Amino acid sequence: MPLLGRRKSFDYKLPLDVSCESMIEEVERLAHDRDYLALAAISLQYLRSSHLSPDYFIARKWAGRMLEKAGSDAVDAILAVLRFDQTLDELAIVLVQIADPKAVPTLKRLLDGGAFSHQPDIDRIASFVNAHPQASTNPEPVVCAVCGKLFALDDTQTLNAERRGKYRGEEWYCSGRCRRIALA
Repeated sequence: MPLLGRRKSFDYKLPLDVSCESMIEEVERLAHDRDYLALAAISLQYLRSSHLSPDYFIARKWAGRMLEKAGSDAVDAILAVLRFDQTLDELAIVLVQIADPKAVPTLKRLLDGGAFSHQPDIDRIASFVNAHPQASTNPEPVVCAVCGKLFALDDTQTLNAERRGKYRGEEWYCSGRCRRIALA
């Protein structure tokens, strides 16, 4: 499956009314299908639900392990979710463990902006970013909030960042058409 072939992957919700084993089976199915965006989006679910069982947090941890196991193939999906919600220290640490330099521009920007909250995580992220100074000058890949297309920041003329709520990050649009759709 292409990384962002379907917008619904970004809006994926893990079924919460099932057993922990069923949740983990679903996570493993997503990993097998290489739907890394859905795996990363599991971390966003805590923002959308008022009640989450302890089983959800076990499945979320398992999803992080599956992303880490996928390695560089999952980096773009993790970055897309991390840009959506900049408070996800857990996903940033998965990026550090994968150690793909293309994560450096986003991690550096978020680190400089004070997006991370736990000091041990901040130290790990900072040491990773500082170990790749040349990577911080590469254009940052972003995802169109409407069509899901992945593009570099310097590939477009319509760069629109909007804040939507306390926990949401930037939304980028790949064209004027997508921007008009989003703002309609």
